[in-house]
Amino acid sequence: MVKKKQYAKKSGFSYIELILSIFIIANIFVISQQIIYNIINSKNVVETDKTISIEIFALRIESHFKEVEEFEIGEDYLRYYYRNKEYLYQVIDKSLTYKFNNKIYVILENIKMIHFKKEGYFLYITIINLVDFPYHVRIIIYD
Repeated sequence: MVKKKQYAKKSGFSYIELILSIFIIANIFVISQQIIYNIINSKNVVETDKTISIEIFALRIESHFKEVEEFEIGEDYLRYYYRNKEYLYQVIDKSLTYKFNNKIYVILENIKMIHFKKEGYFLYITIINLVDFPYHVRIIIYD
């Protein structure tokens, strides 16, 4: 006696398996798109934080220069005396630092170089990060 297999598949997926596989592939696609979006968004947040830090750095120097009488500007450093205390800004070990009361403080990391240039009443500051992306700031020097 030979038994017939009535429910045996001939080939391929059944409709339920096809719908289930499409559902799984769609979920994987959506999750991967969210991961890519979050990576790009976090990179933009980091760049915005660096930009804000540079702007605060420049505003601080500009506010100090309202009372500065003696300063020295080199190509890669800025030294001035504010309220009888010495401030020295320069790049040390790929970090933008300033020296105050014989202590060194880090302002920004991953900086390749900094360039100061005085023209008239303006001080131009160019900060270049490790991937050679320059950021330019111009501040007013009050006499």
